[in-house]
Amino acid sequence: TADMQTNRHEIAEDFGSISIVADIEDIRILPSTDNTATAVFEEDEKQRHSATVIDGTLSISADDTREWYEKIGIFSTKGPTITLYLPNNSYNALSINSDTSDIFLPKDFTFNSIEIKNSTGDIECFSTSTGLIKITASTGDIEMTDTAAGALELTTTTGDMEIENITCADDIKIGVSTGDVELSNVTCRSLYSTGDTGEMEMQNVIAQNTFN
Repeated sequence: TADMQTNRHEIAEDFGSISIVADIEDIRILPSTDNTATAVFEEDEKQRHSATVIDGTLSISADDTREWYEKIGIFSTKGPTITLYLPNNSYNALSINSDTSDIFLPKDFTFNSIEIKNSTGDIECFSTSTGLIKITASTGDIEMTDTAAGALELTTTTGDMEIENITCADDIKIGVSTGDVELSNVTCRSLYSTGDTGEMEMQNVIAQNTFN
């Protein structure tokens, strides 16, 4: 129910890696249209965000000064968001640590590694990684389509996974509890999957070595 404001931060310093720490903010990383790196925050006055470059890493986080009772409400018409516009196609490491955020990574970018830790938000990862893509979620869903990775580690509790048209040079490791997994048109070295009561469906999945 807070009044939201739009604030833009242009990042003048060079950086190769990105670290985002969030709570409830939806997160999007998009290509820049003016060849500059810009972070755009939808925020309220008691949840101000910062974007600073330290030792070659762009760090984005929020300073939440709300009291506990200010976090309780019936509904909200518009929540906080983090939108990062990037001018280049390739970066080193991408790290996102959040709680209830919905996260969107488009196919425009390649990273050396991607690590995402989330709770109840959904994750759409269409970016490529030359190394490991590691995504850990609880009740949120994971969707990956038309991309590639050096290695892939995906873990959820009750969330579902939809993995389609993926090329993985190394192993794919999937761990679920009650969530369902759909794999289609996937190639990898070996596929390892653990689960409990969830269902798993595979179509045109090819492993050079092992299904476990």
